[in-house]
Amino acid sequence: PPGERGKALGINTATVYVGLSVGPVVGGFLTQTLSWRSIFVIVAVLAGVTWLYAQRIRGEWSPAQGERFDTAGALLYCLALTLLLSAASWRHTGMVLAGVAVLLLFVFVAREGREEHPLLDLGLFRNSTVFTFSTLAALLNYGATFSIGYLLSLCLQTIRGFTPQEAGMLLLIQPVIQAAFSPLAGALSDRHEPRIVASLGMLVTTFCLLAYALMPYRASLAFLVAVLAASGLGFALFSSPNVNAIMSAVSGAHYGVASSVVSTARMLGQSLSMAMIMLIFSWTMRGLPLSPSCGGELFRSMRVAFAVSTVLSLLGVFSSLARGRMHHSS
Repeated sequence: PPGERGKALGINTATVYVGLSVGPVVGGFLTQTLSWRSIFVIVAVLAGVTWLYAQRIRGEWSPAQGERFDTAGALLYCLALTLLLSAASWRHTGMVLAGVAVLLLFVFVAREGREEHPLLDLGLFRNSTVFTFSTLAALLNYGATFSIGYLLSLCLQTIRGFTPQEAGMLLLIQPVIQAAFSPLAGALSDRHEPRIVASLGMLVTTFCLLAYALMPYRASLAFLVAVLAASGLGFALFSSPNVNAIMSAVSGAHYGVASSVVSTARMLGQSLSMAMIMLIFSWTMRGLPLSPSCGGELFRSMRVAFAVSTVLSLLGVFSSLARGRMHHSS
């Protein structure tokens, strides 16, 4: 029911981050005891079980039954996103790929506006500030935070001398905290405005990014544990309340579209986050290797990256606040 949607989404978010927490540990165990190939076997088995279970509840996903699927729009959309995400990986042709991707997105938007049953109903963005600014907040949040694990892993292994296993265990603090508090954050968004809960979470995340940007070269283990735990709490307060706001801003017929918009915002944000890191490192490292001998240059590059991420996260706070009030329907 709508009054418990945030709680349900919080539980869903918690299961996602439990998986993210357990995955590296189980993957390391399988690699050490069997081989790295066994990981793909286990994933294939789990995917099969998930597919079988999904067949049992497929009947619940038919609010738009009878509408013609926009195949051409789907192909155009997938091609545009593929080119856009690939642009960061191609050094010499990246700008060309990005330009073609943007052109295809313009064509996609123009086409969707004329479709009777569009793949993406643009009216969702035009008619709901809650939907629009919640989606933008998600994009900025993932763009600002996805690179945290990569940057800290580099710092711990290259500068602090941690082994990959030691670094991985320390970085588990963040997803474990998020998994623990996500159901609570989701339930809070059922009782209070998601705008307030999510904005508070993103503000906490912003301060954590600022702490990373200002941290000393030999930051203490206690400092890292504290900031990782705080960032996990910030992610929990933002994620499920923000998704709750997005899903509550659309009718039942648009739940599938809204969910796909959330996933797209997450994927684009994560990809743009790593592209930003690549650009910053190419500018600051100037071809130097990511090795202990260049620890000083690497650390300065990380601080620049965290500073840029702090600005993005702060913009996300404003976007989250700008969504306006959301009233739950009974």
